[in-house]
Amino acid sequence: MLFDRGKHTGLQMNHPQKLYKYRSFNPYTLRLLCEDKVYYAHPNSFNDPLDSNPTIQNDLDINSLKNLYQRMHENDSKRHIGKIFEFENHFGNNQELTIQEYKVEQSTHFKMCAANQCDNMKIQAKDEADFIQKLTKECKTFLDKKLADWGVLSLAKRWDCPLMWSHYADNHHGICIEYDTEKSYCRTLNSVDYSGQRSIKASDLMQSELHGSIEAWQKIQKAYFFKKASDWKYEEEWRCLASARPGEHAAPFRISGIYFGLRCDPAVIKTIFLLLCNQNEPRVSFYQINDLKGDYSLDKNEIDFDQRAIYYAGGFLLRKSDNRLLSEFII
Repeated sequence: MLFDRGKHTGLQMNHPQKLYKYRSFNPYTLRLLCEDKVYYAHPNSFNDPLDSNPTIQNDLDINSLKNLYQRMHENDSKRHIGKIFEFENHFGNNQELTIQEYKVEQSTHFKMCAANQCDNMKIQAKDEADFIQKLTKECKTFLDKKLADWGVLSLAKRWDCPLMWSHYADNHHGICIEYDTEKSYCRTLNSVDYSGQRSIKASDLMQSELHGSIEAWQKIQKAYFFKKASDWKYEEEWRCLASARPGEHAAPFRISGIYFGLRCDPAVIKTIFLLLCNQNEPRVSFYQINDLKGDYSLDKNEIDFDQRAIYYAGGFLLRKSDNRLLSEFII
């Protein structure tokens, strides 16, 4: 399942109507636009190694923590078997063992393995504090493995952030893609929290893993994927999660606009304009970023839809505001 529409999801209802993706212009960006796809990154590839890498804050007694470890160990084993095991290929058509019998047999086996591993850790621990530390560390490892196949689509709240243009759009040589979130296929669209600690309570893990608490799972998701250091606050980031796997997937939103950077090559403008200008309604808007005299703020000028016939006939683009020449090239 690509977009997590299950009971363990949380959609922030007051999300912006428009969200933005800054990108360099290259063949990969062009292909994503052609195929109407986006890239969901693995958290391991993020700029900040602390991003999506929370710690586990133990607030459980030792017996409860042991129960949590054993349950997470069991669940991890079940997920592993589910990925590598195809029942029909394994048993064939003439096997007497049924799927349900196999599940019961394996469940008992997983419980025994988890209990044995827990006992081994206790024997190897220097003292109770060391045992608790080992259990907590293993719980974090199991959580990381559980979320290892999740991908993150990072978006911005603004199109006019100078730092974002410099950091993510090739110093204004690139573009900024505008998405309309009104009809979203993403059920986990939330803003990033730049305050607080990057920690998950063991008690929330307990409620989620042992009791199936939706509220606890949403807290875990938020702490894992939607928290960053305050230094990143300028990004005003929003994130959409895909629970299938990181990589390319169909865009969960409609492209509603393209912004061209201050240094964007006219050939880039031409290429993207010709690619998207004849899309069916609602049509894509195109904007040229401009600087404001005496200020560091950014402005935009729309390329007027009414001028499209002129673009094809004359081979140039016009600004909507004053019809001055934006860029010339032969079409």
